[in-house]
Amino acid sequence: ISSDKACQPTNLYGATKMIGECLAVQENSFSYPRGTRISACRYGNVLGSRGSVVPIWREALAKGEPLKVTHEGMTRFLITMRQAVDFVMACLFSMKGGEIFVPILPTAKMVDLARAIYPADDPAVLLGDHILVLNELRPGGEKLAESLLSEEEPARTVARELCGGFNHAIKAFVVLPSHRSWSSEPYPGEPILPDFVYRSDGGTEVLSVEDLRAMLEEA
Repeated sequence: ISSDKACQPTNLYGATKMIGECLAVQENSFSYPRGTRISACRYGNVLGSRGSVVPIWREALAKGEPLKVTHEGMTRFLITMRQAVDFVMACLFSMKGGEIFVPILPTAKMVDLARAIYPADDPAVLLGDHILVLNELRPGGEKLAESLLSEEEPARTVARELCGGFNHAIKAFVVLPSHRSWSSEPYPGEPILPDFVYRSDGGTEVLSVEDLRAMLEEA
């Protein structure tokens, strides 16, 4: 299980995620002939997970403190814990070995996520009073926007629906290995445009404050 930090990493943490993906993919050269298949799945921020911003903001709200947002233009891909679990299980059912699975996710502005933390019947949430925007990135490689596909990957990426026994389709991009020595079995899916851009500040679905409140109820 990887993360968006593995895509075009800017620090050592992201680089270890990227290397983990590379090792997982190429391990098939040794493991697959003996029957073990290995793939990776890469997704965005899990709402409410340990160490994420939502518990920190909820604690600040309980103390009557303003919610700190690193930058007004910051965006992120968001996924609930239930969606993340379903996606991982669907990858297990769908994998052939060597793929990197990437779910098709909505994005959100972090300022809007901070607004959504407040109750819906709250008076207008004001920047500066309720939400403190610092407009400076934290040291260590923090990004304004995250990518789930690098500039090189769309040329070897397909789009498909994953199976997994769920009553809903799970749509995903599947990054195929650049070098494959373990099998010639074809991968299913439709190729995407080689210049496709999949960033959290791009043309994907953008969640409203109301959408985010609904997601937070699951977090």
